[in-house]
Amino acid sequence: GLHGRNSAHVHLLATKVTNNQAPTGGGIYMDNGVLELDRSTVATNGQSLYVMNSTEVDLNSSILWEDGTGQAVASNSSQSIPGTVVYSIVDGDELGDDETVLHLDPLFRDAASGDHGVESDSPAIDSGDPSLEPDPDGSAPDMGSHPFLGL
Repeated sequence: GLHGRNSAHVHLLATKVTNNQAPTGGGIYMDNGVLELDRSTVATNGQSLYVMNSTEVDLNSSILWEDGTGQAVASNSSQSIPGTVVYSIVDGDELGDDETVLHLDPLFRDAASGDHGVESDSPAIDSGDPSLEPDPDGSAPDMGSHPFLGL
């Protein structure tokens, strides 16, 4: 996984963080900084994201998913997590009250085997930020690190 602290500013673009384990934040653990995820997938980590001390979280066209348990995101505070979350899939309601944020199973092909590409009926397909570059096949942007190319 990834650990950022002391006002770190972490920007992940088209990145996959999967299959990590830790007592908290197996995928990403941030303590007092800024985390930006664009077109990224953080999943199958036991807990995708743990934030502390006013860490700001900005997600765009990304997926945070932990098997539908609602445990993808946690914080050491009872306050809402600051930041902007748009055009993303989040397992749980800790992040993202924008209408473009989905709390639906992204339908990974085979997450248990490390394949976090999505099935052809995934809600992530063509649901990313329309202001981003199209996917390599010319279709609208997808959510997550693996564009579905309709092959």
